[in-house]
Amino acid sequence: MQNVPRELRIEQIIDHAFEDLNDWARPNVMEGSIGLGFPEVFVDFEKTLCELRDDIRGILQKVEDKELDLGFPPSTTPNFNPLFDRKGLFSAIAKRLHRAKRDMPPDFVGGWAIKEAQVDLSYWRTFQTYSLHQAALLCVGRDPRKTSFDPLMEKYGRSPQADELLYFLEDLYEALANGLGLDPEDGETTVNAQALLNWVNMKTVMIDPRFRRMLKVYHPVSSGPTVSPQGLKAREDKRPHGRTFQAHARILGAVATAKYGLDGTSSVGRVAREMVHHGDLIGLGFDLKTVRGLLCSALDQLAREKPF
Repeated sequence: MQNVPRELRIEQIIDHAFEDLNDWARPNVMEGSIGLGFPEVFVDFEKTLCELRDDIRGILQKVEDKELDLGFPPSTTPNFNPLFDRKGLFSAIAKRLHRAKRDMPPDFVGGWAIKEAQVDLSYWRTFQTYSLHQAALLCVGRDPRKTSFDPLMEKYGRSPQADELLYFLEDLYEALANGLGLDPEDGETTVNAQALLNWVNMKTVMIDPRFRRMLKVYHPVSSGPTVSPQGLKAREDKRPHGRTFQAHARILGAVATAKYGLDGTSSVGRVAREMVHHGDLIGLGFDLKTVRGLLCSALDQLAREKPF
């Protein structure tokens, strides 16, 4: 390693420690993106990464050449690389690095329609039908081939801002299903493109303007009976907000851990299904996605409060 210039060696160590953070970039939100957006989250995260990189560089610049070559190998094992050891000599930096990787904001937080995942209109205009999941994503300006519905729902509990965007998508999904008389539990059920435009034309909700124009050109609606939409219902009666949501998540998380064996994100789906099943058995029906979101929030709060 002695043949590598010192400054280059430092940058190599930092790049290795950053892992996926090296590839993170602020998504390009398109004009007309519907619903809420929190682009300030990206600004804050960029600042976090910049400060973290500068602080790691400052630490490494104080390390002697021999230790720089031998003490920071290309490994993610804490016993070998101190930048991954949250209990070692550089624990403060290691903890910040861990938090940055854990809190990397989803690309939809700034707004649903981003250029990196925009709808390929030349592809979708040939379709006469979509699945319900596809239709919801198209309505917010996301290409279903680049974004899957169910993995999005698994991001509940990551941050209050991300939750707001997911609530919006879920509301739109349910309004679309109700308006077209479809089963919201079946995301693969068929949505007719003309029926979708018919529903949109009644101005119940706004959808991505580019997708709407595509529907109008390639799937024009003839005059006649229209589909009676249920409308985009307010969410206040379905979910608590802010601190109330977090408090409910903590309560449910405690019960799920003690009684259902909740032990991490991989168990969220199983535990949520079991809790919903038991609720149905005693006549207390509740929504699977709501339970899943609360459990994810509980795990996120637990991770933030546990000492590293």
